[in-house]
Amino acid sequence: MKTLLPILLVFSSLAVAAPSGEGALSGVVRDASGATVPSARVTVAQTGSDRREFAITKETGDFYLSPLPEGTYTVTVAKEGFALNRQEGIEVSAARPARLEIVLNLGRVREAVTVTASRTGPAAPPPAAGGVPTRIRVGGSVQATKLVAQTRPLYPPACKAEGVAGTVLLRAVISMEGSLLNVTPVNRLVDARLVEAALDAVRTWRYQPTLLNGQPVEVITEIEVNFTLAK
Repeated sequence: MKTLLPILLVFSSLAVAAPSGEGALSGVVRDASGATVPSARVTVAQTGSDRREFAITKETGDFYLSPLPEGTYTVTVAKEGFALNRQEGIEVSAARPARLEIVLNLGRVREAVTVTASRTGPAAPPPAAGGVPTRIRVGGSVQATKLVAQTRPLYPPACKAEGVAGTVLLRAVISMEGSLLNVTPVNRLVDARLVEAALDAVRTWRYQPTLLNGQPVEVITEIEVNFTLAK
């Protein structure tokens, strides 16, 4: 029995030894106002592996994943109303736990409208044109914008006569009051008359503003206007 005692002691020390080659990944998720975002879904994917791990942020916006094998990870954070946040090349090691500060931006709004017309006869071309404890402010609540007044674009008569069709993609900012600012064409390979018709109508559109934690904020929108000719 005396010879067994040292062997048992060795096995016992091995059983309590901490595993090597594993680390931890933690962080906090906030919105653009600095408030924490609870109930966001955090996904970590190890590079070169099929391994995926998931976490849901707490009321404080925090998440913690451990143990994770040492290596490089891609981290994505998703929550309804926000744009997907993706970070690549996050290093996890046993020597230095990784901690992330993640900011979720509002998702883009997108509208699409189709203008259909029948082709007509020839028409004259149009004229040219410190240290003190503070309460954590919980956020992450987004009330999506809503289109409340829409003027439909008019199909330019000359384009109908010539059989010209196309899609106009516009980018703009929905102001805190719900009007559109900086309405700008995105694509170039489209007839300028269609672009002008789309701009004339879209500039008059009005929205119910986007609310972030109850406060109106500006948000980018993309508007697609499709001019098509009936067959």
